[in-house]
Amino acid sequence: MLHRDAMVGVRPLRRRQGVVAALCLILAVAGCEGPPAGAKDTVQRLAALDIVTSPPPQGVQVAHAEDLGLDGTMAFNPPTVTVVYATSASVQEVNDFYISAFPAYGFGEGYDGGPSPHMEGKDFSGGDEIYFDIRMSQGAPDYGVNGGPTPGPTPVGADLYVIVEAIWFPSQG
Repeated sequence: MLHRDAMVGVRPLRRRQGVVAALCLILAVAGCEGPPAGAKDTVQRLAALDIVTSPPPQGVQVAHAEDLGLDGTMAFNPPTVTVVYATSASVQEVNDFYISAFPAYGFGEGYDGGPSPHMEGKDFSGGDEIYFDIRMSQGAPDYGVNGGPTPGPTPVGADLYVIVEAIWFPSQG
């Protein structure tokens, strides 16, 4: 009698485990639907932007990456273009360049005039939202938690890495 009760107790547990596993699989597949519609065109537009194609003073492009993004029910990762430049310019020279060359993107807003290794800008003029993130670091690119492309060879004396990211978000309007 004891043995029979033990078998009955095991079967429902296995069914529940199977149902839970099936639900997890369905949610995982449903949450990963692929890149947003038009992502290839969006990435091409981002890659052609003046801020992405214009190197900072004495800058040489050493890496480039394009991410089509992910549009799913569980997560959204926007299309992004990342370009890495190596330069012998100072952080201050790079700050001054982006503020003066691209005033429409608002890099100077809230800027105190001192060297800043991180600058943010934005462009909402085309109907969509494009954010620009510029990060500088000595010796090696600092991508933060997301990682980034592996840089190629750098010119002698170019020890400041400038990472320029253009990030697209669909219009909320």
